[in-house]
Amino acid sequence: MLFRFTLLFLSFTCFLGAQEHSPKNLFAHLVRDQARIWSVPFEKSQWQSARPWLFLGLVMGSQALDGSVSRELRTSDVTQFNSVVTSRELDLLLATLPMAVALSGYAAGNPRLIDFGWVSSEAVVNAFFLSKSLKLITQRSRPHRGKRSGFWNGGNSFPSGHSAVAWALAAATAQHFQQKKWVPWLVYPLAGMISFSRVTSGNHVASDVVTGSAIGFLVGNRIAR
Repeated sequence: MLFRFTLLFLSFTCFLGAQEHSPKNLFAHLVRDQARIWSVPFEKSQWQSARPWLFLGLVMGSQALDGSVSRELRTSDVTQFNSVVTSRELDLLLATLPMAVALSGYAAGNPRLIDFGWVSSEAVVNAFFLSKSLKLITQRSRPHRGKRSGFWNGGNSFPSGHSAVAWALAAATAQHFQQKKWVPWLVYPLAGMISFSRVTSGNHVASDVVTGSAIGFLVGNRIAR
């Protein structure tokens, strides 16, 4: 579902006009951003900061939560919560919100809103492509398929694409409106709820959503800066 909405969004951008962050140069920015993202592990300077080590620590440490903790969360009585947070309507909102913000900016003649719409679009699409690529590489089976949640098992569980997109949008929003101190307190809990629901609904184990969330956060901050 999220994949189809993303393709629809990319197709729609071809029909709009351009500014610095706009559909005219969106594809060029995506190519540039993806090249930078995939080159990060090979840059020696990156490993001199704490960020990549913290990312690896989160990914590896969260593997310990994939067993009993994830099973207990999947069997917990949060059906109503899951029905809302994992709904197709929320998928649609995640996929189209950046485009809607850009369009509202055009309608209102607000350059700052237009810029935010396209910056957040770049963050969301980059996070989506990165998570999709990692899914193809790792092929981890999903827990609700009844298989052992192992890698290279013909699945598409690792990392969580919904978590990556939600956290990329949240990070881009918080970064763009950093002068508004209340924004992070709104967007990050919402992204966290989406990530949490991916475990309780049985679609992912904990390390899937932790990794997806970390990827989205890093990508969103990088693009919005």
